[in-house]
Amino acid sequence: MPRPVFIRVRNKTARTRVTSNCVQCHRQPPVAGRVRCAECLEYNLQASRKYRMRLTAAGLCRYCRQETLQPGQGRCTKCMARHKAAVNKAKRKGLCGSCLKRPCRRGRLQCAVCLRVQMQSDRLSYRKRLAVGLCVYCGKKPAVKGKVLCLACARHNNARQAKVRQTRAQQGLCNNCGARPPLKGGKLCAKCLARIAARRAERSMGVA
Repeated sequence: MPRPVFIRVRNKTARTRVTSNCVQCHRQPPVAGRVRCAECLEYNLQASRKYRMRLTAAGLCRYCRQETLQPGQGRCTKCMARHKAAVNKAKRKGLCGSCLKRPCRRGRLQCAVCLRVQMQSDRLSYRKRLAVGLCVYCGKKPAVKGKVLCLACARHNNARQAKVRQTRAQQGLCNNCGARPPLKGGKLCAKCLARIAARRAERSMGVA
């Protein structure tokens, strides 16, 4: 198993030179658009997670590794302020609030790539929490019987959804996706209506 080695290719010329094999193990071809193979990327990811967990256990910031953490936080006060400033700067430029590089999707705060990654992560967390009977939103409190959220998260989610729907209605966007205008006299766009109708048809066939 290769050791975690963190190498940054600083320019496109150097990146194009490293196309035959992974820059870390030098054995397998790299993943498309990257300079490392899938095995090395996964190994580095796990090593980085373990390192961050050790820093958190020691009460140190996972980013600067120097300042102490406040209870319940993952960044120190200085790193949190720098991160918020970078996110606000990206938002003013219309860039993604996660990667701070790509433009946001219409009506969203993230780009298409980060939205897809976030969706995959959320689905995995949802399944894990649902399997053990925890609230699928906070993952801390048990869910209400017959539901997937705890009482506090259910109230918070209802208030947040109402605010989102109100904002989208004021902007003339679909209440569901927030990306397209709704049909005349309705609140949803044609694409969302078709998707909801197809989902209902599948459920009715499954019940039958």
